[in-house]
Amino acid sequence: MKGHGLFWGMIVRMKALLIAIILWLPSLVLGQNATLVRIVDGDTLLVEINGITERVRVVGIDAPESVATNRPIGCFGKEASAHARTLLEKSRITLETETGTDDRDKYDRLLRYITYYPPDEKTLGQDFGYRMIHDGYAYAYNRFGHARENQYTLAQLSAQKNKHGLWADNACDDEEKSMEATTASIRWILKTFREIVSLILKLVPYMT
Repeated sequence: MKGHGLFWGMIVRMKALLIAIILWLPSLVLGQNATLVRIVDGDTLLVEINGITERVRVVGIDAPESVATNRPIGCFGKEASAHARTLLEKSRITLETETGTDDRDKYDRLLRYITYYPPDEKTLGQDFGYRMIHDGYAYAYNRFGHARENQYTLAQLSAQKNKHGLWADNACDDEEKSMEATTASIRWILKTFREIVSLILKLVPYMT
């Protein structure tokens, strides 16, 4: 029994270490250099890559609409766009692909993670999607699943708890926020449950 306790303790520590590594991983990946042309809204950018202008949809986040032509402007849409502009306008940016998924969405937008390097900070790059969620200007978007789903969902839970951005009291419609939060959390919980079950099944032969 003591041996089993030490074993599970080691598993927990390894998982904590893995999460810490994942949070820093975007800055360690050599992404594709791009030049920001314009912020479309909180989750969509126009960038220039090797002289070609491309529209980019940020993977794993969903910011309120600020330029929709066929539906109302979303609550906190203008604020989300402004925050994205603050983070990216003077920063160097790189694009990273999501392994194993489509290169573009149905609107022909590139699907990419964004890492940005602020000019006034001599630090490793920062994950734009994570920052937008953490600061309360975007929701975690887990409908299709992606590699950074865990940390993006945790960032949203942190934003909710600390009432950042659109999660502030009376900032937006509580029903809309509740639906977005519940959907992301349920998808994450189910994914985590499946991962735990899979891990247990793999470990069972070594515990008998």
